[in-house]
Amino acid sequence: MLGANLPAMQSLWSFLLYLCGLLVDVFSLCETPVKLHANELDRDQYFGRWFFIAAASSSPSSLETFTTTDSIMFSMTQSDNPERLQLRAAIRLKTGQCVPRSWIYLLMELSADLTTEARTLHPAENCIAAFKNQASCFDMNEFLLVPRTQSACEFQES
Repeated sequence: MLGANLPAMQSLWSFLLYLCGLLVDVFSLCETPVKLHANELDRDQYFGRWFFIAAASSSPSSLETFTTTDSIMFSMTQSDNPERLQLRAAIRLKTGQCVPRSWIYLLMELSADLTTEARTLHPAENCIAAFKNQASCFDMNEFLLVPRTQSACEFQES
């Protein structure tokens, strides 16, 4: 008799766990970001200057690269190839030294990896807090805020 009710009990527990999962999703503070794929991208809105403000990661070792940095300014432009963006960086180290960098960002049709936020060197605190909260939703609990105590380096002409 007890064995006959076992499948019914398993179904009931499965249903209850499913409902609990739905409730967690409804009350979760983490929003799933809308991913904009490269083929849907209005590139003009991303061109120009951007400031690197903070980084988040699931491990401290991933943030080590940025610990010597005071500020970073990026410039994004279209390259000659429509599937590539030209990125330049003017990196100010904590020592005061400026380090230029340049690279190509490949736009793959279904890629949604590029995230941009800060057009100013000192964004509002709620912008930084929102970034930190969103990163923690993806188990990126290691957080580094770039100090930005010195003026940003200017881009060097190539």
